[in-house]
Amino acid sequence: MFKLKSFREGIHGMSDLLNWAALVSDGTILNKDGAFSAGFLYQGIDVSSSSNTDRNDICMRVNNALRELGSGWMVQVDAIRTKSEAYVDKNSSYFTHPLLQLIDDSRRLYFESQGNKFTSTYILIVTYMPPSRRASKLADLVFEKGEKSKQINFAQRNLDRFNSAVDTLATRLESACHIERLRAYFDDTCQVWCDSFLSYLSYTVTGNWHPIALPPCPMALDSFIGSVDFLPGFTPRVDKEFISVITIDGFPSVAHPQYLAALDDLSIPYRWSTRFIFFDDFEAQKLLKTERKKWEQKVISFKDKLLNVADPKIDQAAASMVAQYQLAETAINKGESAYGQYSSTIILRHTDIDELNEQTEYVDKCIRYISGMHCRVETVNATDAFIGTLPSDSVANIRKPLLSVDNLVHLMPLNFIWTGNEFCPCPFYPSKSPPLLVASAQGSSVFRLNLHVDDLGHTLIFGPTGAGKSTLLATLAAQMNRYENAAIYAFDVGMSMYALSQCGGRHYDIGNDTSQFAPLSNLDTDFSWCNNFIEQLLVLQGLVIKPTHRTAIYNALMAMKGSNIKTLSEFRTQCQNEDVKSHIEYYTINGNGGDLLDGESDEFSLSSLSVFEIKSLMDRGDTDCAPVLSYIFRQIELRLKGEPAFILIDEGWISLKNEKFKNMLKDWLLTLRKLNCVVIFSTQLLSAAIESGILDVLMESCPTKIFLPNSEALNIKHTYKTFGLSNAQIKLIKEGTKKRDYYVVQGSSSRLIDLSLDDIAISVVGSSDKKSLLRIKELVKEHNENWYLYWLKEKGLDFA
Repeated sequence: MFKLKSFREGIHGMSDLLNWAALVSDGTILNKDGAFSAGFLYQGIDVSSSSNTDRNDICMRVNNALRELGSGWMVQVDAIRTKSEAYVDKNSSYFTHPLLQLIDDSRRLYFESQGNKFTSTYILIVTYMPPSRRASKLADLVFEKGEKSKQINFAQRNLDRFNSAVDTLATRLESACHIERLRAYFDDTCQVWCDSFLSYLSYTVTGNWHPIALPPCPMALDSFIGSVDFLPGFTPRVDKEFISVITIDGFPSVAHPQYLAALDDLSIPYRWSTRFIFFDDFEAQKLLKTERKKWEQKVISFKDKLLNVADPKIDQAAASMVAQYQLAETAINKGESAYGQYSSTIILRHTDIDELNEQTEYVDKCIRYISGMHCRVETVNATDAFIGTLPSDSVANIRKPLLSVDNLVHLMPLNFIWTGNEFCPCPFYPSKSPPLLVASAQGSSVFRLNLHVDDLGHTLIFGPTGAGKSTLLATLAAQMNRYENAAIYAFDVGMSMYALSQCGGRHYDIGNDTSQFAPLSNLDTDFSWCNNFIEQLLVLQGLVIKPTHRTAIYNALMAMKGSNIKTLSEFRTQCQNEDVKSHIEYYTINGNGGDLLDGESDEFSLSSLSVFEIKSLMDRGDTDCAPVLSYIFRQIELRLKGEPAFILIDEGWISLKNEKFKNMLKDWLLTLRKLNCVVIFSTQLLSAAIESGILDVLMESCPTKIFLPNSEALNIKHTYKTFGLSNAQIKLIKEGTKKRDYYVVQGSSSRLIDLSLDDIAISVVGSSDKKSLLRIKELVKEHNENWYLYWLKEKGLDFA
């Protein structure tokens, strides 16, 4: 081989400062110093909704997982704060009515006017330096190996050991946080294989996070990623961006879990890097013993030792330090803790040096005043400190003082602010479909509400009367219209969605208007259902169905197939069984239920937005309510073809009293997922859901739960705990503001959000009082589809 010394020696560019060599397996990088590195994306605990016990438990689990590591191991944790879009892309929505589009445009203007929004990402890098070949050979002489192990070469054996150890660590950390390996993935947009680990490495150098195509031969990663201009100095520069480095070098006397969680609320982009280089117990004790002896020499002054004073003066500060070192050594002997070298650094970037200095001063003040920790803006050491934050670097910017893993887990970013998915996670929707709704939340982050967890989007909404359930449902319905070809079916109680239904939809006030249904109109194409429907009517009238009845029903329906008249009265005429005829009469024109179900032609048809006011129907009892709902349900089911669909049920506690509705709800929750349909169930009574008999189905089939503020929440905390809420979460529900705050829970993630409805939105989703409804009906009658223009004008919103 040629000697390269004459061609290249020393540091000539950024690539020479990077330690990355090759991608040797999926998610594993071999570094130039011989170490292996793997990366993970993780999410910790939501500080706002967790108790002190929860936080301590998470820290204990992470501590137990990390302290198993020893010499040769290093972890680096990055908390990355990046700008995020304030609202969804306008071109990704397909609103079908001008007023719905106007509501969304108004919300867009509001959120975009609130300044920059940020989101946090958390990365864990694990690096291991395997023992030298000589040390490995010595170990092989001491320990026996199997024949299969002997056949594996030295490098492959180290790689296998590393991957096995990393998998074990990830398994242990899964009990404390959600963790996902950084590895190759197929990018649907670019239609190429990309690698998230390479994207992250590139971000740490360039400050830009973007997909990176997986190279055919992933070697020389230092040159592949480090092809940038780097200018070292007091303020280093990468390409056009200046870099400011802030090092946290002072520690508080007492720390607690998520001690630096306040950094997650900063309204600037940054990368906060925490590095910890582990030591084995023997090596840690050796270093601690050396430090302890230094302090022991200060306990009694040299003069008192020299004169052998009988009662020497004791330096209490030094004696205290000696005691602390002794406790640390004892903890190591008991296996209760591990030690290593810790460094914590914050990286800021900006093309404008003056703006960068302002941001640096802002972060410096936040660290000092919020956490009480000392920090230093690097100057002479800025380049070394920056290089020390890069993944797998274990040489630059080493801090000498030792820190225990117990303290490490208190200072590392284990908190998590849930901001929702940037895109709808449902695989049945087009790729990168927007979230359902954008809301405000505490801090400098927006919240993107997606009801779906994977392909399951069923949702439960709980809250007392007057807390804002109807407004929430109407807002969700208005925003559902953003999806192309979406169908929305709402069962309303109290006319709260009437105004919304007039935005290109249909409204049925069943039992009050002239709506009449013809349930046998589809007899030719849906014979089996019609047969079962007749049996249902007879059972509701108290008839015990016998084989002779079924035969008579079948024969009568067969006689009606192909005819132009398909009414219940015609069925009664065709039926030859007196029991059936007498019991079905209630639903004909001669009975009390005929005004609803004995229509000659079906005046009922579904649109993409259909609202059913069922208060009057419910008041008529199961005899009338059950068959009408059964027919409506059937028509909805027949329209579900795989396009996005939503079924909203308001005041569900009334529905749960109806056995037919309850059974249908159970069936929907179990089956409609496959048809890309979401069921949203709202009730003011948590007890109604608990006592419904289908609580297990509600809990398992509804991954998203939204709780409205309730000042009495602590008095019925046992009820909330049935739905898996902690004391801290119940307290948030109690302290929330009615008609403004909504507490969203999805699995282990939760967030208190504010819909941020402006006057335009409230004029539609919040107009449920009698006076407003009466006026809207008058405008609809006078101006038809242009009613909303006059309504907005009356509300003083014609500027929109």
